Amino acid sequence: MKYFKSALIVLASALMLFTFCACTKMQNQQQKKEVMLFVEKAVAFALVHGQKTAIKAFSNPKGKFVHGHLYIFGNIYKGKNKGLNITQGYQTKQYLGKNEYNLQDAKGKFMIREAITIAQEGGGWINYVWENPETQKLAKKHAYILPVPGKNYFLASGYYEK
Repeated sequence: MKYFKSALIVLASALMLFTFCACTKMQNQQQKKEVMLFVEKAVAFALVHGQKTAIKAFSNPKGKFVHGHLYIFGNIYKGKNKGLNITQGYQTKQYLGKNEYNLQDAKGKFMIREAITIAQEGGGWINYVWENPETQKLAKKHAYILPVPGKNYFLASGYYEK
């Protein structure tokens, strides 16, 4: 009986862990879909309205491109101003207008260089460690990057792991 109770406790613990992992994976998949759709809408907006109007919309804290913890950021990825930050959302404006080509995350990753490569290859995901503006703590961030077709800049957004 004693072994049965121990086995039951181990089984219940394993089931709880499996359920937690499955829920976390589903939550991450949902966040990825949300971020991808958000960036795709931003790129479409930029194509229709132009860079100047788009940047103004992306920087409006009450606008449609600030969605809870999501905001749009972007950099020039080709030409003489490669790495220049052109939009940074409303929470982290200290980077706006600065060249971030050599910017490194907390672990030394040249994240803008990697983002530029991803944009040049047609878009995709980048992971890096950055300060979460909501918690003020370092956290792993997953960002989705898309180049704006026919332009020299990319747009991106991301979410933090919990």
